[in-house]
Amino acid sequence: MAKRAKTLEERQNKMTVAVGKPGCGKTTELLRIYDVLAKSRAVILYDLSNEPKYRNFPVITSKTIRAQGAAIQPGIYRFSSADDKRSIEFFREYLRNAVLVFEDASSYVPANLPDYLITLISIRRQLGLDLFFVFHALRMVPPRILTMCNYILIKKTGDSISKLKNLDSLPHPALVIAAWKKVQADPNPYAFVNVPVN
Repeated sequence: MAKRAKTLEERQNKMTVAVGKPGCGKTTELLRIYDVLAKSRAVILYDLSNEPKYRNFPVITSKTIRAQGAAIQPGIYRFSSADDKRSIEFFREYLRNAVLVFEDASSYVPANLPDYLITLISIRRQLGLDLFFVFHALRMVPPRILTMCNYILIKKTGDSISKLKNLDSLPHPALVIAAWKKVQADPNPYAFVNVPVN
């Protein structure tokens, strides 16, 4: 008997934090993940800095998202805007059954998360959204995001262990620190581990 696809209401949408310094292969690894996800859903790269590495992907506009909602064709798309608050509220209003990637979140996601971002994270399951937040270092991830995430993909970060106090918000910080130490000690410059945290 064929397995029935989960409906929007049944899916348990996940939130992943990816950390890694420039040049550690973070984008390469994440694009592999996005390619798999994009076979069945739209993957929206919220790319504020118009990164050259994403310029081959088509731009998706707010008009398309508003018109199509959950019916956006599977694939990887770029979305950019100068107004974070308005964009995130727009995603909450119109984007459904998709993967939303906050690329280079280190540059615009503050330590004290604004209410509009907390709301989007909190209701992601009702919206059918999987979220990815991409940071350059583990110490840059806001504690509230760590508390609410399901996975942390750890690559080489350049963090110092003494500055990882934000991990105290995790249920099992020792597991994440052990994984982080393992990756940092690995001679492979592209080493990584994906740690389930919730």
